[in-house]
Amino acid sequence: MPSTFEKKRILIWGKTYPELSQQYGETVCTAGCLEDGRPVRIYPVPFRLLDDYEQYRLYQWVRAPIKPSADDPRPESYKVNVDRIELGDVIDPDPGWMKRRQIIEKDLSWHFESVGDLKAAQRQSDRSLGIVPVGEISRVYIEERSDEKQAEHERELQAIRAQNQLFQDQSSPHLQFQKHRIRVEWKCGTPEGIHPDCDGHDMTILDWGLGELARREGPEKARQKMEALADPKTYDLKFFLGNMLAYQTTFTIVGLWYPKRKDLGERRAPLFE
Repeated sequence: MPSTFEKKRILIWGKTYPELSQQYGETVCTAGCLEDGRPVRIYPVPFRLLDDYEQYRLYQWVRAPIKPSADDPRPESYKVNVDRIELGDVIDPDPGWMKRRQIIEKDLSWHFESVGDLKAAQRQSDRSLGIVPVGEISRVYIEERSDEKQAEHERELQAIRAQNQLFQDQSSPHLQFQKHRIRVEWKCGTPEGIHPDCDGHDMTILDWGLGELARREGPEKARQKMEALADPKTYDLKFFLGNMLAYQTTFTIVGLWYPKRKDLGERRAPLFE
C-alpha cells in the first residue's frame, strides 16, 4: 500500500453529521467511490472546511490526495489532505439516478442482499462499508439521547476548546449537542419483497442532511422526511451502511439511496402499514 498521498477522483455519496474528536476537533466522516467504483472513507475532514454544509455536495466529484490510514485498519479508510481538496462536477438526479448508478454500481463487491451478508464480509475481509436494499420499514422514530451523552459532549467540547483545536466560530450551531436522532426499524429487501433470512434491524441514521433538517426544523420534520423517502410507490430505497472503528461488528446508516421509481406501475407491498 502506498505510504504517500496520491491524488484520486472521488464521487461523494455520504456525509455524517459533525462529531467531536479530541485529536482533530470537529470532523465530518465522508464516504464516496473512486472512479472504478470502489468505496472509500476519507477522514478527518475538519468542519472549518465546510462553511456551508453543502460546500461539497452529495454526488459531487472531488479530487483529493489520499493514502491508506495508518491508524485505521479498515480497508476503505483513507487519510485525506484537506487543504488540497478540489471540487468538481455534481451529478444531478435523473430518472432512476442512472448517471449516479454508473459509478455506484461499477463495483458490486460492496453491494449486499442483506445486512447478514455484509457482516459476513466484515468477518472475512474487514469490510466496513456496504449498500443494502430495504424491503420493509415498520417504524421511523425519534430517539432522545441521554443526559449522560450530553454531559460527555460538553466535556469533550470544553477540552477541545482548551487545546485551541476549533477553527471556526465557537458558537457554531453544528457544535451543539444533537439531542435527538432519527432511527428506523427495518428489514432487508429482495425484488420480491422481504429477505427471507432477515430478522429485522433497528438503526440510527447519521446522514448529515437528515441531521441538519432536525437541527433547523426539529426532529419531527426529519422523521417525516425519512418516512416520506420510504414510500415504495415513489422511491426505491437502499441504505448505505458503515461501521465505527471501535465497534466494527456493528453497522449504522451513513447514507440514503432513494431514486424515484422509473416504472410507477410496478408496486411492492407498502413499507408502512
